[in-house]
Amino acid sequence: FVPAVALIACITFACWVFFTGDVSKAANFGISVLVISCPCSLGLATPVAVMAATGRGMSLGILYKDAETLQKAKDINCVLLDKTATLTVGQPKVTDFQAYNAQEQDVVYTAFLMESKSNHPIAQCIRTFALERYPHFSQKDIQEYTYETGKGAKAIVQGQSYYLGNRKLLSKDLEKQAYQIEKEYSKQGKTAVFLANADKICAVFAVADTLKQESTQAVNALKARNVRVAMLTGDNENVAQAIAKQANIDEFFAEALPKDKVDAVERVRAVGGFVAMVGDGINDAPALKAADVGVAMGTGTDVAIDSADVVLSRGDLRLVDTMVALSKATVKNIRENLFWAFFYNCLAIPVAAGVFAFANILLNPMIAAAAMSLSSLFVVSNALRLTRFQKEKKIIVKNKENVVENISMKKTLKIEGMMCMHCVAHVTKALEAIDGVEKVDVQLKKKTATVQLQKEIDNKILTQAITQAGYQVKKIS
Repeated sequence: FVPAVALIACITFACWVFFTGDVSKAANFGISVLVISCPCSLGLATPVAVMAATGRGMSLGILYKDAETLQKAKDINCVLLDKTATLTVGQPKVTDFQAYNAQEQDVVYTAFLMESKSNHPIAQCIRTFALERYPHFSQKDIQEYTYETGKGAKAIVQGQSYYLGNRKLLSKDLEKQAYQIEKEYSKQGKTAVFLANADKICAVFAVADTLKQESTQAVNALKARNVRVAMLTGDNENVAQAIAKQANIDEFFAEALPKDKVDAVERVRAVGGFVAMVGDGINDAPALKAADVGVAMGTGTDVAIDSADVVLSRGDLRLVDTMVALSKATVKNIRENLFWAFFYNCLAIPVAAGVFAFANILLNPMIAAAAMSLSSLFVVSNALRLTRFQKEKKIIVKNKENVVENISMKKTLKIEGMMCMHCVAHVTKALEAIDGVEKVDVQLKKKTATVQLQKEIDNKILTQAITQAGYQVKKIS
């Protein structure tokens, strides 16, 4: 753009000198062309919008790692979700335990030592289970510990080789026996973790995880945008089906190894899908890299966060929908800026060059500078609107039973009388007691309380709750 403007300025100067012979007048027009164009709103259109959107994303809990990701997230039409710690809480519990042909304390201690080497959520819950039963357990070195992604761990404990993980880790003979045990637990939506040596299954831990409260809302919000949603998990089919049904997900892929997740991403891309992969663990890292947009939970592993293009700091799956909405708003804003800048330059440069001098329409450099400033100010002001970006307060979708439900509404209460953190606790407790209030965020400095609602709640009910707690509501927005 700059060389083109410089060339136009030179041509303008040469033409006026040639036709009028007045060097001063020619210089006036040439300088006006330069001043009215540079620094140009065309150059500000994209970077200012990107900076404003990136800052707003961070305040919402969304970290875009680069401007390209921010702009291309708007094209997402398929979201693939990991299960553990993404759709679910990620803090599974051992619900059932059974030892086979072995002393219970011995096999639990073996499992405790092996899982002490891992940071996987299931490993954590088995360690917790072991310490609850036998608080005297202590750490002890084990030999030749290896972790096989998507299957489990192997190690030598007290001179004997052990395997701890799903049935895929076991030998073919033991796998058949494990399948029958796994089948019974999976009907209850539980995951079976086996401890075995080379000859026999020593114990089985049945682990269950719960769905995050906001997961179903996040899935419904994405579906409302006509985004295809599917779940990928290493769990068996029955467990995957139970979680998918709870989350209102129609498509799922069970018993998926890291390579299978990458293959799933590639298959969707091959048929025209623009894929976002959402995960939190080491197992998800290859798929996060392979996806068009990799999204990592901020509560996940460092490997997943490093592999992703976007990080959700709060681990709230609803931020995926906000991420797409902010991207769409940013690109729309950039297009508005570019249109205005292009329109301004098409109109202003000919006027500054004196094309309309025959009609006595002239600009001197001072007026050109003012016009340039106003143009840039317009573009910057338009871009800064993104700092006030707020996702739609209400998204209406239909679930499988065609029941219309409201997904996500926020109300902010301006409260008078809060003086300390005890007041914050009272206000929070009063609001959380109201049926339909999902989440409460009370800010003492701002004297506000923001409530996330699952359904429409009359302002009178909110006001009454605060009044009964001993405070006064000044305004609700």
